[in-house]
Amino acid sequence: MKTFLFYDIETTGLNSAFDQILQFAAIRTDTQLNELERHSITVKMRPDIVPSPGAFITHRLIPENLSDGMCEYEAALMIHSILNKSETISIGYNNLGFDDEFLRFTFYRNLLDPYSHQYANGCYRVDLLPITTLYRVFKPEIIKWATTDEGKPTLKLESITKSNQFITSGRSHNAMADVEATVELARCLIKEEKIWIYSLELFDKNSEKVRIDKMFSNLSKKSYPVHIKDYPIAIMVSHKLGADSLYIAPVLGIGRSNHYLNQTIWIRLDKELEKEIVQNSDDLNENDLNEDNLNKVELLKPSSLSGDTPRDNAYVIRKKDGETGIILPKLERFWDRLSDKQRDLAEKNISVMADNGEKYAIFNKICEYHRQFKYKLVPEADLDSLLYQSPFFNSTEKSEIKRFHKCSLMEKIEMIQTIKPSRVKSLAIRIIFRNYLNCENKNRTIKFIEPKIETNIKTNIESNIQENNKDLQESMISLVSKEFANYMERVRLNTNDPEFNKRKIIGFKQDEKLIPQKALEELRTIRNDYNKFLASNGYEQINNDYQTENSEQIKDAKQIENCEKIKNSDNIEDLKDKKRVLDWLESYIISFCKE
Repeated sequence: MKTFLFYDIETTGLNSAFDQILQFAAIRTDTQLNELERHSITVKMRPDIVPSPGAFITHRLIPENLSDGMCEYEAALMIHSILNKSETISIGYNNLGFDDEFLRFTFYRNLLDPYSHQYANGCYRVDLLPITTLYRVFKPEIIKWATTDEGKPTLKLESITKSNQFITSGRSHNAMADVEATVELARCLIKEEKIWIYSLELFDKNSEKVRIDKMFSNLSKKSYPVHIKDYPIAIMVSHKLGADSLYIAPVLGIGRSNHYLNQTIWIRLDKELEKEIVQNSDDLNENDLNEDNLNKVELLKPSSLSGDTPRDNAYVIRKKDGETGIILPKLERFWDRLSDKQRDLAEKNISVMADNGEKYAIFNKICEYHRQFKYKLVPEADLDSLLYQSPFFNSTEKSEIKRFHKCSLMEKIEMIQTIKPSRVKSLAIRIIFRNYLNCENKNRTIKFIEPKIETNIKTNIESNIQENNKDLQESMISLVSKEFANYMERVRLNTNDPEFNKRKIIGFKQDEKLIPQKALEELRTIRNDYNKFLASNGYEQINNDYQTENSEQIKDAKQIENCEKIKNSDNIEDLKDKKRVLDWLESYIISFCKE
């Protein structure tokens, strides 16, 4: 029986490769949205995690909330099992832009299949945010839509929940409360059943691939007459197009990527394409379009709809099959939803591109550049971030992984010494030191934490280790404790360290794992800006270590952004709660540096 699994997560930060899940909440329903069961999983923070102040001031989870939680490995096993139950349609609010990638990296570093919940056993994924966006454009009367203080439309779940008075069990950014709000929103949307069913079908990768490919293959046929030479004209609906465009834009399909066959490439027709081509004609006429051109010309900068940091002003959009970015044919009833400005720009661009002159030749060159575009590999990327740069686990690796999961903890430790695939061995070592090494034991060599959920794991772990032979102890010390110490040295690096650039932990996007020094800088900026905001609104300071200033001095954009986080505080207790989080963060991060 097909079921929906509505879910949400709260995390230690925004980096899917290096941060971790702290809360996972889910409600399983039947296809008519009748609740069947609930799941709530709390996860202890790993010893190698530097908490991101921005994340913690949002969800406000501190050790007392997490003390009874599972370790990440055991939580990952449970979450993987829940998501991979046969015929499960996993659904969240912006889950394809955030949550799902976190799950993939969590599964990968814990030696679980990162993709099976997307395709195996009748499972697949749906994102309610793009569906909500479709209703916002074509069926706006379905719910009460929220606006910002400036009167602009907003699709934030928290705002929609308030405007429609959805009943939840907690405040926003609590995982279960957000799941409850998502279910309530879905129950409103399903009332328009035709749109609901149509929306769900858009997330079937295979059927959407067929549908979009027909747009390209039927160009010469009457069934799809609206195109510019070899390129179909269409309508895109996506929350990432921004509120200013009311989430809709005319686009031109320029083909599939030659290297990533699940991606199609679209150019926005409501941008000044002719102006962009004319102003940059010298760069665009170069024989080889390269990184120097890329940095100068907006038309050469790709923007993915799948990431969590889109460029709202992007000219070129890369869309994955079955994911964010709903592509509709250029029918009159869709075209009429565009603003007058969008239609005028689109028609101007269509006219320019229809000409066979130099501008069209340059445009063709741009299209070929994007079809040939490849993401850069990052050779120094850390093991945790290699999900996309590494091949799928092969049969030998899968065999070792299966054996690893079935073993008791002691057997896992012994097995590490015999695992041959280096990737599996390295990930297995990290699983042991992140989840079972007792970091309160200062020598961090022989004391392990007992697992919670594996019934085949022996009890009295510490005594079992002591009873084993000396070789096992020495092997465990060298393969787990030393690996942990070396890794933590890199996590605690300071930017003033002469070895920093050489030893810092790098991700697949050339991003860096958060270090304590930068976390403290962020924390103190937030605390100082909050104090200024509170002082300007008649509250006492959050921390007396900082001087307050008049509200007229709060002009810096970053300060304003930080201060936005407390504008929704309902009462003084809420502000005190945030102060407790800030105090804990500072204490924790300082002690993290000293260990």
